Amino acid sequence: MSTPKKKKVSQPGAADLWVATWLHQYGHLQVPLKDLPKLSVNDTAMQSAVSSIQAFDANGDNCSLVHHNRNIEPDGLFGPATAQLMSLPRCGDRDPTLEERAEEAKEFASMGMTEAATGVGSWPVPGCNPDDSQRNSRHSVRLYVDSRRATSKQKSYLDRCIRGVQECCAEAGLQVYIVNNKADAELSLAFESIKGNVIGYFYLYNLGANTCNTSLRGMLDVNYEPDWYQFCLLIVHEALGHGLGHQHTSGGIMNPSLLRTPTRPGTEWPTYKNDGSSGNTAWRRMTSWFGGQAVPVPGVDPVDPVDPVDPVDPVPDGNYVVTGELQVRVLDGTPGGKPVTGKLIVVPK
Repeated sequence: MSTPKKKKVSQPGAADLWVATWLHQYGHLQVPLKDLPKLSVNDTAMQSAVSSIQAFDANGDNCSLVHHNRNIEPDGLFGPATAQLMSLPRCGDRDPTLEERAEEAKEFASMGMTEAATGVGSWPVPGCNPDDSQRNSRHSVRLYVDSRRATSKQKSYLDRCIRGVQECCAEAGLQVYIVNNKADAELSLAFESIKGNVIGYFYLYNLGANTCNTSLRGMLDVNYEPDWYQFCLLIVHEALGHGLGHQHTSGGIMNPSLLRTPTRPGTEWPTYKNDGSSGNTAWRRMTSWFGGQAVPVPGVDPVDPVDPVDPVDPVPDGNYVVTGELQVRVLDGTPGGKPVTGKLIVVPK
């Protein structure tokens, strides 16, 4: 009697390991590192992790529209839309776990808006910049940007991007001062060559716990050269997002893969307010920390008020006499409009 053949079971391959490693790195797969090579995309743990990134990253709908002509379904199945989503240019910081997202939602549900209403917020006052004449009454932080390795294109719009960062934060009550000495800065950014699809990264941020005694740093990829607005969003995301203590959000400026969020109405500047994030999370944190009341942008002079124009005296009714000569040039109608000089004599009626 012949022995029945054993059914072959497919073993996890390189593609499975790439997916598992990616999901583990960005906080969606909670298993020991040593178990990653054993996992397949068909395993329950992997499907749960795939479903997590499908539901969290708001660019999933865009990828699914390309491949399936519909919004993405967080079904845990790894296909071309999910593969594209995981390959998009993104921040190197991890995404919040399901437990962290639930805790944040619970926190916001019970958060009172007392701090925001006072215009003070929970961040330290005095502000971090000792040269601010109003340091004792408003929030400030100092940013240093090392652009020595930036490309020519990145340098061409860097100043405009920095202004956008300042405008975005000033709207929420935080003044961002640009300093030329890294030792003076609470936050710093440098341009580096980053491997893979990571376009920016921020080290050792701590949610909402940063003070004027910290010195936090991040990096921007020299290989990422979008238009100025998209690059501005990256700087806001890294330096004044993670640098202040924001986690990634589903949608908005803090979405893990960059989204092109709306500008503040009537301006060209980015805004946390109504940025499309789920629950408007980033703006709610900003108002909690900094009060949500707009402050001046450092280094930008306020617009001087326009002096009112004196009203023109009304011309009284009556008959008037115009005297004198008015010299005019009359076109004679020939091609090219040859001018003919003549005189128009105005005489009293």
